[in-house]
Amino acid sequence: MKEKTREDAAALMLNLNEKELIELNKMVIRRIKAIRQIRYIDEKLKYHVGQKVQFKNRKDQWVNATVDRINTKTISITETDSEQKWRVGFTFIRPAQ
Repeated sequence: MKEKTREDAAALMLNLNEKELIELNKMVIRRIKAIRQIRYIDEKLKYHVGQKVQFKNRKDQWVNATVDRINTKTISITETDSEQKWRVGFTFIRPAQ
């Protein structure tokens, strides 16, 4: 955000009463949710069922897996070596190399 725009927004908020601030807050929350929804859709389009992927486990080791299902915010995968099932967030997964 540009500094001038940020200053304008701050000045505007100083002139709002409680009811108006609550309404502004609701608008901001709706905007954040919309941005996140767009991000989830973009991430979902990178993967498909059956695709080979990798993710880091709790031991910080890369694990190979196959996509079983694409959920709203996660991907259900099956680990290649152990057949263990995982549900992993989009930000923690990448196509296999």
